[in-house]
Amino acid sequence: MIHSADKFNDSLPAGFDGLFDWDKLIPCFGNEGVSFTDIDAVVERNARFLFVETKRAGVPVPMGQTILLNTLHQEGNKTIMIIKMYGDKNIEHVAEFGVLYPNDKGIRYIIKTDTELSNPERFKVVYNEIAKWWKDANNNGNISKKQYHKDDQVQL
Repeated sequence: MIHSADKFNDSLPAGFDGLFDWDKLIPCFGNEGVSFTDIDAVVERNARFLFVETKRAGVPVPMGQTILLNTLHQEGNKTIMIIKMYGDKNIEHVAEFGVLYPNDKGIRYIIKTDTELSNPERFKVVYNEIAKWWKDANNNGNISKKQYHKDDQVQL
């Protein structure tokens, strides 16, 4: 749901191809409080997928997105990364960064808000983790594909 069209238009998503008012379809779901969700970025390599969700620092991942990302994680070839940023739109201003690889039992926050790293150092951690995922997926490695075992739901 777009809460503010003006703010949305100031920060268009990658590959944006027009503004569709999804709110017109919300009545399809009755009065359940259900709406559409999005994922901020997705990339595929060798049938392994990296999903990235971004939020402002202090904003939790909503329940619907948490359920979606958990379900994707359980499929065995999906890595989930959560990047929480300080108030501006600069990807280099990372407040928190968490990773959930297919074999992980829970999300690992590599950077926490109180971590004493500079903005360039925080961004480098994110950069290096994405490059690590790419190298592993590109080489059909083990971190980007589940070694099958029972997984619990994880809280993002």
